[in-house]
Amino acid sequence: KVAGGVEYLSRLAAAMDAFYKIAYFENELKVLKEAYAKERADGSMTLAQVEQEAAKKVLRTSQAYSEAPPLVRALQRSVWGSFFAPFVRFKADVIRVMYNTVKVAMEERASGNAVLIKRGNQRLRGFGFTIGFMSFLAPLLLRMIFGIGEEEDEAYKAAGPKWAKHNTLW
Repeated sequence: KVAGGVEYLSRLAAAMDAFYKIAYFENELKVLKEAYAKERADGSMTLAQVEQEAAKKVLRTSQAYSEAPPLVRALQRSVWGSFFAPFVRFKADVIRVMYNTVKVAMEERASGNAVLIKRGNQRLRGFGFTIGFMSFLAPLLLRMIFGIGEEEDEAYKAAGPKWAKHNTLW
């Protein structure tokens, strides 16, 4: 029963990931259709080319198994490495997605296309909100609101497992 439950949860996670990527692709495609309306009208760009560009943007700016670095792929080939590869792949993907998000946004802003410039600005604002506010300011504000000082924070971290000593409750 446990194996069946784990398999079900694994399939559910894959389905949620697929749903997210499909919705993300559809959003990028909508933006690119608007951005390249003139090129599509004059025949210099096909719908298939627009779809390919949307797919590339989604692949560059979201987690993707196929984009795992060579080191992680090598880890997956060994028995012991297969235990650690998912965690290493996740950490590597976070860095790759952060880097590519900013890079794609800067490319969009430099494109000269008003629609892509707007999308690049949106992408940078979303990145800034996620990294700046949600990852830094929100936890800091919550610590202040609930009166969690350095000593309480250190005590909380000391009481937890070693692997979580750099985490925060918030």
